[in-house]
Amino acid sequence: MGACFKFNALRKVNVYCMKAYLAEVVRAYGFEAPTEKSRFVETDEETEAIIQRLLPQPERREEKRQLTWLLEQMTGQSRPWGALTGVRPTTMLQMWQRQSQLDDDVLAKALEAYYGIHPHQVKLGLRTARREMEIESTFSENALLFYLSIPFCPSRCTYCSFVPHDGIQASHETQKAYVDAVLEEVRGAWYPPEAIYIGGGTPTALEPQLFKELMQALEALPGWLDVPERTLEAGRCDTLTDEMLHIIDDLHFHSICLNPQSLDPEVLKAVGRPGSLKSLRETFDALRQMGLRIHMDLIFGLPKESAEGFLEGIEKLIEIEPEAITIHALAKKKGADLTELDSPLGEKTLAKAQLRLIDAGYEPYYLYRHKYAVGGLENCSFAKPGFETRYNVAMMDDQHPVLACGVCGISKELRGDEIIRHANRRTLASYFQLKPEDRPSEGQLRVVESCKRAK
Repeated sequence: MGACFKFNALRKVNVYCMKAYLAEVVRAYGFEAPTEKSRFVETDEETEAIIQRLLPQPERREEKRQLTWLLEQMTGQSRPWGALTGVRPTTMLQMWQRQSQLDDDVLAKALEAYYGIHPHQVKLGLRTARREMEIESTFSENALLFYLSIPFCPSRCTYCSFVPHDGIQASHETQKAYVDAVLEEVRGAWYPPEAIYIGGGTPTALEPQLFKELMQALEALPGWLDVPERTLEAGRCDTLTDEMLHIIDDLHFHSICLNPQSLDPEVLKAVGRPGSLKSLRETFDALRQMGLRIHMDLIFGLPKESAEGFLEGIEKLIEIEPEAITIHALAKKKGADLTELDSPLGEKTLAKAQLRLIDAGYEPYYLYRHKYAVGGLENCSFAKPGFETRYNVAMMDDQHPVLACGVCGISKELRGDEIIRHANRRTLASYFQLKPEDRPSEGQLRVVESCKRAK
């Protein structure tokens, strides 16, 4: 029937033209037209009653749902999340949980039938959604989040799209100029948040003394040390030298992210990322002695990764015992060197890994999706109860303002039901061109002012 009926075609359809597209597909290929009664699996009377009461959505969503149903009939293919195509499926799941007050097993049957969500995904999503709501309830209303971007890295992995190219192997002069500039920006906009995340890039790719200078200046800001959650993304073990580890030990972080991405040497070589199980264990042990909570990431679907190798990596991480483990589905990203996703791994392998983490005592607490993720799969974080990164949950739910400083930072202003994003410059060169009076930006200042007014 042609490549146009692969499920990727659904991404290219303007939702406002969906009805015309649907009619043309039916006319051209002679298939039975879908209707509001079309179901992905058979239903009983109880499930159908729930669907009729709870799930019908605005017209454009119903048209997308019907088109997804039709494409499944035509191609014999299905997608893990069915017609629920958004970045944050748990937002919709939470809405249905609150409205229905149903047991999740009962609600799951209705979602499988109406939206075509696969059984594992719907159960994982509902379980995660409930934990997200619990974590969200720990924030005060209009709580501010703070993000600081440190856009440096020793090298660029093939799948990465985050680091500006002029942040790779940056000179001392460039790093020093950035520390001075970003401190000026932060000081001009600072207002105590409820969660802090230092990300990048790889923040620990800064020269150790510049990292120390930056962090000591930040810790001197009013209220910084009173923030209940302060997280540092370290990422790569090769940046955590003895000198850097000593500096981190003298600082006051609660959590640190150490992200091997894979424990298979051949996979790491294929994506241009240094690392080994030996260095991971040594770095982990050093950080554990500091009393830090340690979170780790793996990427599902990297080149040369086998199902057996990936699941073996999960077992090794469980043995190491970090407080949290996130599995990201590899996604095709604009600006990354890796442009083709050709992974033999299927959703059953990812499901096995996720269920193994749950069996080991890790609970899913944070879930989102990339538009071009391998197999249409999800990113999901698992943590031992009480060790979740609350920033991650609040960052994705669009219920809290965000002050983001540094290159590639995107601040978020909430104005009633409207969400306004204020993007910083995306390269070091353009960031350095900003005049002092433009750092911080008007958008950043509006974010802070809204928090002050709400206090």
